[in-house]
Amino acid sequence: MGAVCAHQRWQGPWEDTIRRILALTGETPALVDSTGVGDPVLEQLQRAPDTAFEGFKFTSQSKQQLMEGLAVAIQQRAIRFPDGTLRQQLDNFEYQYHRTGVSYSAPEGFHDDAVCALALAVAHYQAKVVHRFTLRLMNTEDVPETDAERKALADAEHAKAAQDVLDRIRQQGMYWPGD
Repeated sequence: MGAVCAHQRWQGPWEDTIRRILALTGETPALVDSTGVGDPVLEQLQRAPDTAFEGFKFTSQSKQQLMEGLAVAIQQRAIRFPDGTLRQQLDNFEYQYHRTGVSYSAPEGFHDDAVCALALAVAHYQAKVVHRFTLRLMNTEDVPETDAERKALADAEHAKAAQDVLDRIRQQGMYWPGD
């Protein structure tokens, strides 16, 4: 899948944050927290020319799905990330079972912003890979007829893409968490 190629954290006025996000992302597609105060920030980012921002609203259910997707990506070694703040937040990250599901968060006194950002990046990447695969399939003569066939092909393509990235990382002698 991929690797974290840049990671920055900061606090500041919203106007400065928006300028900084625009400078860092350029035309690179990005998934942005649009919950609460994030919604007007997303709107301003989307108004900028030559940008590709999509919003993500955090709810207990959407966060659970997002974090479970991140957990799978980490377990399958489909994502790698540097030591430091991100790894510390991942190490501290907790889940609790409730009657209505599972909640994910940092313990009191700790932060989970880097974990949420990584989970958003993984989800956005996975959605784009499936979309590209679907577009490619539509241009072939053997388009699968059933949902099960489409899912099996998408799963195979995803596994192959993840393996290709892992092979390239290992060929370059790069560090992989758990190696």
